[in-house]
Amino acid sequence: MPPSRGRSGGGRGRGRGRAGASAKRAKTGGDDEDIDSGEDSGDEEAAAHAAFLADEPEPDMEPAHERRVRLAKEMIAAMDQAAASRSGHADSSGVARGAQADAVAEALEEDAMRQRNQWRHRMASSIAGASIMPADVRRLKGARLSATCVAIAPDESYVVCGCKDGALVKWALPGGEATKLRGGRSDAFHAHERGVEAVEAEEAGLIVGSGTLRPVAPEPANGVRSRKARKEVASDFASMPTGHLADVLSVTTSSDGQLIASGGRDGLLLLWDVRTDKVVHRFKGHRGPVNCVAVRRDGEPGEYPELYSASQDRTARVWDLEQRGYVETLYGHQEAITALDALSDQLALTASEDRTIRLWRVADESQLLFANGHDAPVDACALLHADGFVSGGQDGKLTLWSSKRKKALHAVREAHGVASWGGPSWISALAAPLYADVAISGSCDGFVRFWHADEDERKLSPLTMAPVTGFVNGLAIAPSGKFIAAAVGQEHRLGRWFRIPEAKNGLALITTPSTMHTKPRLKLSPAAALKARLKRKMKMSPADQGEEEDDDDDEDDDDDDDDE
Repeated sequence: MPPSRGRSGGGRGRGRGRAGASAKRAKTGGDDEDIDSGEDSGDEEAAAHAAFLADEPEPDMEPAHERRVRLAKEMIAAMDQAAASRSGHADSSGVARGAQADAVAEALEEDAMRQRNQWRHRMASSIAGASIMPADVRRLKGARLSATCVAIAPDESYVVCGCKDGALVKWALPGGEATKLRGGRSDAFHAHERGVEAVEAEEAGLIVGSGTLRPVAPEPANGVRSRKARKEVASDFASMPTGHLADVLSVTTSSDGQLIASGGRDGLLLLWDVRTDKVVHRFKGHRGPVNCVAVRRDGEPGEYPELYSASQDRTARVWDLEQRGYVETLYGHQEAITALDALSDQLALTASEDRTIRLWRVADESQLLFANGHDAPVDACALLHADGFVSGGQDGKLTLWSSKRKKALHAVREAHGVASWGGPSWISALAAPLYADVAISGSCDGFVRFWHADEDERKLSPLTMAPVTGFVNGLAIAPSGKFIAAAVGQEHRLGRWFRIPEAKNGLALITTPSTMHTKPRLKLSPAAALKARLKRKMKMSPADQGEEEDDDDDEDDDDDDDDE
């Protein structure tokens, strides 16, 4: 018999005992009132409190296995309705039939295979030979200096990139209206755009930063501040940052799209609110430029709050976006970390100037080291799935890896050809669709290239390419797979070694072949899923939750014993 039923029966037994004791006290004229311990009133208060939290009369405890069955039925019913509404065919009950039921079964099977890391989207063969013309590449203006990084909102409502002038530029989609998220150093660069009020404030000895006025030392007569004065202003900004004080090197969005996280050469890791376009939090910990930030790419909206960051200080850190706090630090690299990617739960990939790549399994507190694949610093990496990834570096190599092998499966030398200034073109950006066999790379040769990452044949082979002039410093794939956003600049994101004067700083949106478009997955909406979880927790006491977790652990132990 399930434990919850035993608890429910015991509760009723205690109730009868209390009733009997009360009756006995009534017959004896209340002689027992002096020795009443008060436990009855405490139980009543706890019951009233639980009923208040549930906002309904206290129900009989539902067994754990029945709750699981009920929630599973609710999820399948919601998926039935979603499949039926998507096709426009449903019976009077709203339940999908025939082909729609097959779609639900397919979605459930896909989810199960994703959890076991067995699901793959084989799209490479359909992309081979596809033509991407210049007309398929849309340019968006707004970046003053080279764009260094890019991220796309989960709902594709906007795309944001960081720039070397210390500003972030956010474009609304599909219209393309640009909004600059300023503060810090970018305020000085764009003072002429802030209007008469800002000029008057500056003349009065104030600086405007994201709507905040703060007194600073007046400008000297010769127009040049001393080093001490500049340090005081920089210290003022650092104590209460309104933006970045140097190049923005990395950017990502939260899983619900309401927050933007950015890292810069100034060592700041900032959190921006999309609704107000202002800084709402600063994560402290890194002691060098924050070269890269990422959140897991397969997370549901608002469900996975982990934020990963990596820095020139040779460490990667894990943060909690919901609590806005520090979680842990990942040590291992011997030089600056230059690239970072996160795909599934507690899984991250980093690349470094020490010419190595490390795969971190954060929950297990373990890491896998992959070396001897590059002859120069590694500037880009991307996860294909939990067991496969690609990397690219300043040696011009594009390398395919498997977590089950220490040596690279395959490496393409001079993947983007030879640069005009001599030597191989550095691979500066990589991206990959979720759980697919395609990798996308960017460099300075004038093309974004698509590759078939064939792990069975242990080979990387070219598929197609899109024309983009300039340094491709960042790549992001839309969740729908319909387009790719590329951060383009005249200079490399990490330095000023080379320059392509004919390039235009800004964003390039590349329309992808239709075979890369992903179909919507059928599932409970985020609101419905959250409501189901909250409702379940409200109906359970803390003791019940603990015992249910223990029951689940016992079931897992039994399964392990069966496997042995």
